[in-house]
Amino acid sequence: MASSDLISTEKAEELSPAPIADDLANASGHKQELERNFSLINICGIAATTGNSWTAIGGSVAIAIYNGGPPYVIYEFIAVSVFYWLIAASIAELASAMPSSSGVYHGASVNAGRYGRIFGWFAGWWNFFAWIFGAASMSSIVAQQAVAMYSLFHPSFVAQPWPVFVSYMICTCICCLIVLFGHRVLPVLGNIGLFFILAGVFITVIVSAIMPSVNHKPYASNADVWKTWTNQTGYSSGGLVFVLGMLNGAFAVGSTDCVAHLAEEVPQPSRNIPKAMAAQYLIGFCTATVYMIAIFYSIHDLNEALSAIPIFPLAGLYYQATGTRVGALGLLIIAFIPTLITAIGCYITAGRIFWTLSRDNATPFSRIFGRIHPKFHNPFNATLLCGGICTVMGCIYVGSTTAFNAASSPTQWPLKVEARVVLDEGAPRTSGRSQERQQRGGSCDRRTVDRADGSAVSQPRGGQNHEDGENANFSTPTETSALLGDSDGTYDPESGEQKKRRDWDDLPSPGDPSWAREIKMVMKASPPLIITYFLQFSINATSVFAVGRLGKQQLGAVALANMTAAMTCLAPFIGLATSLDTLCAQAYGDGRKHLVGLQCQRCFWFLMCAAIPVATLWLFSESILAHIVDAETARLASSYLKIMIFSIPAYITFETGKRILQAQGLFQEISYIILVVAPINIFVNWLLVWQLGLGFIGAPIGVVISRNLLAALLVLYIKFVNGSQCWGGFDKKALANWGVMIRLALPGMTMVLAEWLAFELITLLSSRFGTDYLAAQSAIFTIVALFYQIPFAVSVASSTRVAGLIGGGVVDSAQVASQVSVIVSCLISGLNIILCITLRWYIPLLLTSDEGVISIIANTLPVVAIAVFWDGVSAGAHGILRGIGKQSIGGPANIFGHYVVALPMSLTLAFYFGWKIKGMWAGITGGLMVVSLIEYFYILKADWQQAALEARDRNASG
Repeated sequence: MASSDLISTEKAEELSPAPIADDLANASGHKQELERNFSLINICGIAATTGNSWTAIGGSVAIAIYNGGPPYVIYEFIAVSVFYWLIAASIAELASAMPSSSGVYHGASVNAGRYGRIFGWFAGWWNFFAWIFGAASMSSIVAQQAVAMYSLFHPSFVAQPWPVFVSYMICTCICCLIVLFGHRVLPVLGNIGLFFILAGVFITVIVSAIMPSVNHKPYASNADVWKTWTNQTGYSSGGLVFVLGMLNGAFAVGSTDCVAHLAEEVPQPSRNIPKAMAAQYLIGFCTATVYMIAIFYSIHDLNEALSAIPIFPLAGLYYQATGTRVGALGLLIIAFIPTLITAIGCYITAGRIFWTLSRDNATPFSRIFGRIHPKFHNPFNATLLCGGICTVMGCIYVGSTTAFNAASSPTQWPLKVEARVVLDEGAPRTSGRSQERQQRGGSCDRRTVDRADGSAVSQPRGGQNHEDGENANFSTPTETSALLGDSDGTYDPESGEQKKRRDWDDLPSPGDPSWAREIKMVMKASPPLIITYFLQFSINATSVFAVGRLGKQQLGAVALANMTAAMTCLAPFIGLATSLDTLCAQAYGDGRKHLVGLQCQRCFWFLMCAAIPVATLWLFSESILAHIVDAETARLASSYLKIMIFSIPAYITFETGKRILQAQGLFQEISYIILVVAPINIFVNWLLVWQLGLGFIGAPIGVVISRNLLAALLVLYIKFVNGSQCWGGFDKKALANWGVMIRLALPGMTMVLAEWLAFELITLLSSRFGTDYLAAQSAIFTIVALFYQIPFAVSVASSTRVAGLIGGGVVDSAQVASQVSVIVSCLISGLNIILCITLRWYIPLLLTSDEGVISIIANTLPVVAIAVFWDGVSAGAHGILRGIGKQSIGGPANIFGHYVVALPMSLTLAFYFGWKIKGMWAGITGGLMVVSLIEYFYILKADWQQAALEARDRNASG
């Protein structure tokens, strides 16, 4: 292997856009041949998808279960994860210092000194074989899943090697063809895989937690999941069995270095590769742990489940968990899609490893396999060889499944660990960065200039200007450099702002409005926001699901507590925070990025002041609620609210902090954060309410845990990953100049609170018709809030876009964006009507099992569907008003529509005409229609140029 090539280079590749100039070398000393077409989000998706811990642990659970039983599968996974975190930290440090697609063997070559060639050669080949075995193993799992799905509906089917082999070959061909010819779609494929991993574990956990109760089947006991040791291996030593069981956990988390082999295809790999590794292990550990616990609790007869579908025992586990073959098939499909993408990731990595080995003359026929295809821009020959090797291994499966499993089983994956151990052999003497500089000649390189403080600054060749706006110079990293780096932009000395290289979208020129562009922007921003608001809504809604089956009184109490929380905290604070939808987006559109963070600080302190009376009210709420409902319901609701006090600061932090990302158009990032928390929230509620026996009081504890986790992850993401360019640090200015914010916040609060309060009042009044109607009304309100999340998400995307354009003075494009918002809101609202009516007998089953309550809900939903339509249409108007800073119109319009029109109509129809809750919702429909008409009439007549001038004045005032 040409070890000298590895260590004679400048770290110039970070300076280069994609594609890079031919005369530049990357960190491995070779000419940069690959395009850098993986963004940070793309590489995080590839990392999480290739790791894919929860489906990997699910696919190997039949083997893992023998090493101690369910409790020790969990404990072994946790134990091995700790070791892999340490390994990941080491590889991240090396990748940050020496970002090369060669990965671990590049580090071994550099750090092992005069033995670098030997250690590098062995590390590279061990690493390659580990990934080849991994690719074959994942293809085998995909094949077994496919055959298992068939066998679910054919109980007499006896699995033979040949159908698995055929499926294996199809999988291998599909994966290789995608890697070979789909170079451009691989980044998108990573995003798709990340979505299915997060959404898949979310759905699986929900179904596993709910279905045994629906089917009236028992759950596993706490002892079965957490205590009982079952050794079925035949070995007498418990310690040995535990260590052997850790190998199965290693199979689930052992893909640490996958993204390191894409270092030459990622911009700023020194920063982005460590970030991707962190994302991989955070997502993998959280999803796999929650998944295992949920699955093990849902299984009441483990032996029967494992023997039900021998070809792929996970199918048997799913069958017992859901109680139906269709349900098991659905969960298998959810696992199948990300597993297939994981297999693709394995072929990507294996091909890159063999290509880099060939590039360094460490393989036979290195000239053939060390090439990058000129048309497909990938290591075509090396990837094709990997596919051929896996095909041969598939033929072994036909002859001997034992031989195949011996080669591709999880026990082979620790070869990757052994390859990494080599990296530490020379580490105590010299760090990766410092030794690399020594072997390259230290600061004697003619393109390196010493600074007064002793650090070195590398100069780019030829002083090129780079397309992505990076600095012309950059500091060579040292041991004191931040691993994840600081900001990812350039400093503008004139404005004092940290300019981001790639904003949400460059502002269009005045006079160049485009429907296509604005439709694209809304369609791009809305899906992640829809996911965000659905799952954010689920934080509270989960408590309704968890408590609903405890009884009518508990369901009524949680509805009353949520109603009180909504009226006194959630709705007012959301409304007050909508001022940031105007202020932050307009400041960002005007180029004043640090003003975004300053406005968020002001709103945070304002809401914290408002939280003091709210917390006091919740603390003494029992005596107040006792005047409305019976004493026991009041006591339960009050206990719920007292615990919820601990969630208020986190709620404020999340509501204000997410505006920093939204203003920059970073909508996907928020959805990823909440995708991590949502399944944890469901699991925690289920665990506390049902498994640990806390009952009703477990629901608010779960909400508190989830909200604090949301806030913590958001802050960490902004600080260490992306979004900090709009954060200038804490500033005393945040305690002054609140007038502008309050003038927008109060009418914004009125817009939200007027509607929420009207809805809550009819919930309260429905108690006059009896407990069944109160329970039905609380469930209907939950359904309406659920349907509202889609148009509300679109309105947030539209208000952010409109506000940014108004802040930038591009009025004509802002008007087009508002028109797009109206059309999309109407289309989504029409779809909501269809869903609400056609599913009216099925949706209530998710909330209650009481037949009387279900009947009331189903008969009322056709009337509610019309209200849902106008609710969505009005949401579009609310978003446009926030975008142009005219909340002062929306506030009075909502008061008039809901309290002059809706409530009198509701009371008259419900009590005088005896329509009960149907009459209440008919009145609400009339009020929503009036609100929509008033607001859209004003939008048509508004002076948009004046709105742009007002935005500029607000930004100038700071």
